[in-house]
Amino acid sequence: AGDIGVTRWRRDILQKYGWYFFVSSGKDVFPLAPIHGDAAGYQVDFSADGVKFIHHENGLETTMLVSVSPEETMEIRKIELVNHNSEAMRVVLTSYNEITLAPLKDDMAHPAFSDLFVLTEFEAENNLLIAERKSRGEEEERRYAYSKLVADTTVRVSAETDRMQF
Repeated sequence: AGDIGVTRWRRDILQKYGWYFFVSSGKDVFPLAPIHGDAAGYQVDFSADGVKFIHHENGLETTMLVSVSPEETMEIRKIELVNHNSEAMRVVLTSYNEITLAPLKDDMAHPAFSDLFVLTEFEAENNLLIAERKSRGEEEERRYAYSKLVADTTVRVSAETDRMQF
């Protein structure tokens, strides 16, 4: 909202900042959307609902629709995985980002210092990852962000919030 960034992001495509989703199935690992300009094998469709990334890899079709709510300050990502192979497939979906909940200029000035004020908590029973930015003084409000997984089937969800363990 306003000048507050939710995740560490830079306009420069050579920087590896943003919110990424990866799929792994056996030996293959690939992103759900093109990263750093490599769009080979991806179809990208723009519409009034948002942007849709479609990719096929070894019989697995992935679709990610990214849209922004017109009523709320929120982004929704709908991800569909379809196995076109004749055999069952074990698939792991991984989401990666660095939460800042801070003005871009503050985060750019000293990212490591900025990280000290972000706390994360995973609520396994709700498939919910909550991030909170502690205020640095009485004049600054606490800020929150969350990521929730909603699935049509039973899935096992885990979270790792320590980037050194990722």
